[in-house]
Amino acid sequence: MERVIGLIRSRRAATAAGLGGLVLFVALINVVRAVQPSETVAVLLYLLIIVASLFYALRGALVAAAMASLLYALLRGTGPAAVVRYSVLHGNEQLFATR
Repeated sequence: MERVIGLIRSRRAATAAGLGGLVLFVALINVVRAVQPSETVAVLLYLLIIVASLFYALRGALVAAAMASLLYALLRGTGPAAVVRYSVLHGNEQLFATR
């Protein structure tokens, strides 16, 4: 019985370590590429769905997908104007220049 509990704990620890490393990697890549913070969070929301599917099967994944969709809609609720403001603040105004 102790061996089974040990395997379960080691599986959870490996999953947590892998996800932590993946979160740091995604955040680092998005910072280097100067991606909007809301888009970085959007990429990380996929991890929420994957983790929910690993631990709670289909029902958990569906609930997590609904929550992630709602959170993403709230993050992007400002629309394209926020994208233009963010890009201009970070020196990408030539993307929006008219000819």
